[in-house]
Amino acid sequence: MDIFDEKLFLIVGIVICYIIFILYSPIEDFNKPLDEDDIQANKTKSLVLLSIYVFIVAFTSKYNIKYAGVMLVTLLEVTLLMILGIIKKRGKGMKRSREMIANVLQNVGKSTIKAAVNSASFLYVYQEKEPTSLKEFSKRSKK
Repeated sequence: MDIFDEKLFLIVGIVICYIIFILYSPIEDFNKPLDEDDIQANKTKSLVLLSIYVFIVAFTSKYNIKYAGVMLVTLLEVTLLMILGIIKKRGKGMKRSREMIANVLQNVGKSTIKAAVNSASFLYVYQEKEPTSLKEFSKRSKK
């Protein structure tokens, strides 16, 4: 039995992205305030572009689930940036939360990089055989 189900990852990731996009797009910045018409137009554009991207991910998943997963990770990163934009927008009252989230993201990033660098396989993207240079690189990175 496979521990990591690629199709479930795609479905859950897409649902999360749609929820965040529907609830929070567009992210307004204090440098460029938006009126109601701009907000509605930008929300429509973002949902149309998201739907096109999701269609491409779904189409790609039919032929190569690994490429579709990589595309979804990119979309999840955009969604994460939206969440960070929301946190930034909320201002100074959220300083402690922002610091906590920044620390969590930093730790997740470091552990993800270490896991990806020190192996030939990461999540669902893998190589059948580890490159010989990987052992040498792993030894140097542990110093």
